[in-house]
Amino acid sequence: MKIRKGDEVIVLAGKDRGATGKVLRVIPREDRVVVEGVNLITKNIKADQQRAGKESGRVTVEAPLHVSNVALAENGVPVRIGYEFDEDGNKVRVTRPHKSRAKSSGKASKAKSSAKSAKAEEPAAAADGDEAAEAAKEPASDD
Repeated sequence: MKIRKGDEVIVLAGKDRGATGKVLRVIPREDRVVVEGVNLITKNIKADQQRAGKESGRVTVEAPLHVSNVALAENGVPVRIGYEFDEDGNKVRVTRPHKSRAKSSGKASKAKSSAKSAKAEEPAAAADGDEAAEAAKEPASDD
């Protein structure tokens, strides 16, 4: 499934067509996603022992949508998603019309991207001739 939790999506079909929202939950076995503020239904909740302290009544919740009815939104425009391998051999999601990297919400991808950006900044700081960057790299000597 190419849509992940945390993605910003736009609804392509159904009563909420054109609405955008964040993916709250992905149900891969059923090919469904739950989008924040979209496909709202009203449920009647009955008071019971498991819900101790909570009253019965009507609750509005988001119902799942089929994944084919949503698309990743980039600048408010629906885009298709594909996969490519970057220069390090990592599989990354890319948006099809623009061939730019898709925004990802996964913990692993954030950690990888922050580590890569830190590695990319070190040579740039040394190239500027910044003395503070040089001092940070080498331990101070007590001569």
